[in-house]
Amino acid sequence: MSTADVDGDGRSDSVGLVQSGIGDGRLGRVQVRVRTAKGRVMTTSHDARWYGTSTWHGAARFDGRAGYELVLGSDVGAHAMFFRVIAYRNGQLTTLKAPGGVFRWAIDSAALYGAGWTRKVSSSGTVVMTFTYPHQVADHGWVIESTRYRWSNGAWARTSSGLQVMASDRAAYEAMGWRVPYLKRFPTF
Repeated sequence: MSTADVDGDGRSDSVGLVQSGIGDGRLGRVQVRVRTAKGRVMTTSHDARWYGTSTWHGAARFDGRAGYELVLGSDVGAHAMFFRVIAYRNGQLTTLKAPGGVFRWAIDSAALYGAGWTRKVSSSGTVVMTFTYPHQVADHGWVIESTRYRWSNGAWARTSSGLQVMASDRAAYEAMGWRVPYLKRFPTF
């Protein structure tokens, strides 16, 4: 499927998926397999409801630890999409919780509201993830609410919440979806 340094040792690992029952919004099963550069094989499985032929969305850095996380579609509605982010921790594959403690990361893009995630790294190396929730306010245009989280001491710490700014149509739509390096903004089915 892909290669990425999943275990953080600086060498590319092989990533594969085994899927059954995926497509057309049916509930199916996804198994993620990683073969490290050292030859170790690790697997993890989860249920998924997804359209298209593959739940694979890519490999990207999320937190401040070494290695890339694996991003897979987990559930989809009319326009909302939920993802499971698989990470290497303590010698095994596990689900990386989104800041706030939920197991799935959400993005959305609708006519009147949306959701998105942005990852930024400061010049000092501090990792910040920002969740944005753009929504229309009757007759006033768009408001973008955001919550920021900083990676600190091995966990996400909320640094601000409920920040609101008025925004143009373009700015609101730009705040939706993934804005994390190496990930497409939205999946293509």
